[in-house]
Amino acid sequence: GDMPGTISKMGSTKSPMNAFVTPKILKDVTDTSNVDVVFLGDEVDGKMDSNLRTEDGKQANEQWPHIPTYQGAKTSAHIGSYSGITDIQGMDAYCAACAPTIIPVIKTLPLQYPYQYLRNARDNHAPLPTYLYSQLYSEAWSYQANENEIIAQIGEAIIAGAKGLTLFQSSHKDFKEHDFSPIKKQLRSIAALRESLRTGDVGGLKFD
Repeated sequence: GDMPGTISKMGSTKSPMNAFVTPKILKDVTDTSNVDVVFLGDEVDGKMDSNLRTEDGKQANEQWPHIPTYQGAKTSAHIGSYSGITDIQGMDAYCAACAPTIIPVIKTLPLQYPYQYLRNARDNHAPLPTYLYSQLYSEAWSYQANENEIIAQIGEAIIAGAKGLTLFQSSHKDFKEHDFSPIKKQLRSIAALRESLRTGDVGGLKFD
């Protein structure tokens, strides 16, 4: 379909939906009002290679100075080397529903695993903002996390210092099969603190 046209229309019609847009598509977008970020890549840090020296972020900042750049990551050991390449750094780490993980797993992942992983990304990229992930419902794993597991992971992303919260993913059929109401209540509570979370700095949490 006409992706640039669709994104342009989102802006001109003041749609409530926003988008992460790659430079290839963004160059043909005529109204960027609903473009949240210039999306430069996801899980870019799997290997320490030439993308460490990429000029993509700098070029995107020069071409669209009013739109922040974004890249996603997956590797806690490499994230320090990739931090600062883009305006916003993304990171995910999940501990429920047999979600894939970058670390060798020989036992059950601890509940605080997402917090520790995400906090490391945040501390490396600070003072620039991080968008951190929590599980939601996805076909990427063999079964879906319970609402208490999702609530815990959302909370860990927030206390890790997230400036943006990303939920992976939104498999609509699973919303009907699970009790989403406690999760919705938690997200509304976070929304009520949106400005404090945006302008403040969450110091973290000690797990005993």
